[in-house]
Amino acid sequence: MTRWVYILQEVAGITTTLAESRARLADLVGAANIEADRHVDNAFHFALNQTGIERFRSGPAKAEGWVEHDRADPWASTAAPAAAGGLPKWLPWLLLAVLALLAILAFRSCGGPKVDAPEVETAAVEPLPAPDMPALPKIETPQPASTGLASYLEGTEPTPRRFIFDNLNYETDSARLAADASNVVGAIVVILKQHPTARVGVVGYTDSEGDDAANLKLSQDRATSVSQALQAQGIAADRIEARGLGEADPIASNETADGKAQNRRTELVVLAR
Repeated sequence: MTRWVYILQEVAGITTTLAESRARLADLVGAANIEADRHVDNAFHFALNQTGIERFRSGPAKAEGWVEHDRADPWASTAAPAAAGGLPKWLPWLLLAVLALLAILAFRSCGGPKVDAPEVETAAVEPLPAPDMPALPKIETPQPASTGLASYLEGTEPTPRRFIFDNLNYETDSARLAADASNVVGAIVVILKQHPTARVGVVGYTDSEGDDAANLKLSQDRATSVSQALQAQGIAADRIEARGLGEADPIASNETADGKAQNRRTELVVLAR
């Protein structure tokens, strides 16, 4: 009659191969008495003949962690072998942990005796005075020159004052004024001729796209183009200063296309009346 024995790989810290386990079992019962072997789940199974079973039962095999079992299907799981007998060693510890958890939950639900906390008188706290903060500078958005320049030059408000050339266009990526720019410049010339003592500055700006140095040069070239256009229509050169500031002093966000369009501008700054 053939019977099966097996050894769990984790028994007593054992970590072996199937061949090593077979060699050890051969020392205990004789290699000729081992008829087959299997590796199922976490155990090595060996089929022994009657002689091997007798040597297995009379020798030290069981003391080393070997277990005898009688299974019709040696490939069945070893999770709960028939010959192991009794409860798993870890089951009492699991039950003890569950009981401890239940005891903790029961204690928390009881809450223990209620203790009234003494009333603590709190003194009134006066609010701290607000710190003195300097006034933030007001960001001035330039007014269109076509609507505000004349009235400003006729008034008494202090200088300098910024205006923006509205609808003043250039050729793409160039300082050359567009064909329709002469009408815009001409309207400013009429106003400046009516106030012959006024001195102005022409300041060019770009958005944040591109190289900083290239933007600075483009803004300077565009300011110079507008200054030359004013001079060509009769404004004296000593009444005009041209300057480019690149992407400095944005009046809108450079994160949107509309904001970038607003930042690409040319301003007229009244320096003196």
